[in-house]
Amino acid sequence: MKIKFELNGQAIEIETNSDKPLNLILMDDLGLASLNSACKGANCGNCVVLWNSRSALSCLIPAFRLEGTVVQTFDNFQRTRAYRDIVKAYKDCSVRPCPQCYASKTLMIEALARDLESESSYIIRDDRRRMIEQELSGNTCYCVGVNELARVVEKTYSIRRMKIVRTT
Repeated sequence: MKIKFELNGQAIEIETNSDKPLNLILMDDLGLASLNSACKGANCGNCVVLWNSRSALSCLIPAFRLEGTVVQTFDNFQRTRAYRDIVKAYKDCSVRPCPQCYASKTLMIEALARDLESESSYIIRDDRRRMIEQELSGNTCYCVGVNELARVVEKTYSIRRMKIVRTT
């Protein structure tokens, strides 16, 4: 099956089996060595990519679902200003995930921060916190608790809101 999608800002066209998961496409077909996919099947949560701006486990995305979509890996994301906001939030919250899950959790935080930026300000804070905690529970590494990561999401959102206020 021939598939066209965007990867890290570049148009990609590959020939692959329709059911081959994205993580294997990235590692085997496209040579992306930095993707962490140790469990090979949705058990660890460490193979997260941004897929159409949402965090997704790349091991669960079959090739046929890639057609016309946009995929961003951590390698590309760490070159953005948005990444620097998250790094600052980690530091401000005194939180640092382990090297095994850092990329995955960072991309999850980015997706959540984007969701918060696009949400209505009328959402009740407890509901927002539950949504954040549920999304972050997709990564099974326990080096940093979900509550600490939720604080990082909220801090990232706060950092970005302050930037908006300063520019207006």
